Amino acid sequence: MLLNVSSTRGKEHKLLFESNEEIFHYNPPFRVSSFVKFDALYKVEKCVELNNCILSRKQKLDSDELTRLIDLYEQYIGQNEIKESITTANELRRYLARP
Repeated sequence: MLLNVSSTRGKEHKLLFESNEEIFHYNPPFRVSSFVKFDALYKVEKCVELNNCILSRKQKLDSDELTRLIDLYEQYIGQNEIKESITTANELRRYLARP
């Protein structure tokens, strides 16, 4: 499962949406103020290529912040419908191979 994260800059109004939550302790791994979108779930098949997609030299999001976001996500999906997108390893490889 992947969090759908977007930078806050220029999109501050999106923090007013129930489906979005500000990431308070975003750095690392994000360099700029960011928020997570709860209304879509992305599942990506595990593959070695994912190792090349990790931000900030594999530094992790603050564990308390991650726990907070997961708790809020679980509350959100209990009360709302979400879109689910599944990506296979082959689809990811094709995407990463694009120029």
